[in-house]
Amino acid sequence: MNQIEYKNYQMEWRKKNKDYIKKCRHQYYLMNKNKAREQSLKWKKNNKKRYKKLMVDWIERNREKLRLYHQEYRKRNKDKLFQIGQRYREKNKNRELLRHRNERQQIKLIALIKYSKNPPECICCGEKELSFLTIDHIRGGGTRHRKNIKTGIYRWLKKMNYPRGYRVLCMNCNFAIGIFGFCPHQNLNLKRRAKNEIIKNK
Repeated sequence: MNQIEYKNYQMEWRKKNKDYIKKCRHQYYLMNKNKAREQSLKWKKNNKKRYKKLMVDWIERNREKLRLYHQEYRKRNKDKLFQIGQRYREKNKNRELLRHRNERQQIKLIALIKYSKNPPECICCGEKELSFLTIDHIRGGGTRHRKNIKTGIYRWLKKMNYPRGYRVLCMNCNFAIGIFGFCPHQNLNLKRRAKNEIIKNK
């Protein structure tokens, strides 16, 4: 048997005895945990790019398997994961507050762009300052709706895939419409249009 034939024989044998090889490797690992870990870490350190590619490929092949595993793990270890999360949040309070604030601002910005344009602006007066802009219920009933959904309006809109019936207004315009039923800017806009028409006709 020459070298090529021997190599082919080894490959065929490995294919036929996958379970046996896996079992032997597992037994070796259990008997030599520290040594195996050192070898593994050393190999990963010396082959970072290859290891990364192997991991990405493995995750792609086993995505559904991983999803089910993590789902089951979360169910079995709810209390443990909650305690870990709680300890982390207490230890990194400022970091978590900043992360949540940035997340809320990003969700708000996406919602405003969906119902306006990029950058978003008030449909009534043209205000573009993000801090002043808000979502308005076109048919009213915003307060009742916010109580019913029991979550932030921007998160709810994202969850519902941005349904119709909403628009972007600034706080002033939204408040005026809620109190008076109309916004003073509407009258100003009509006066400006009339004035422009008069100037054009002269």
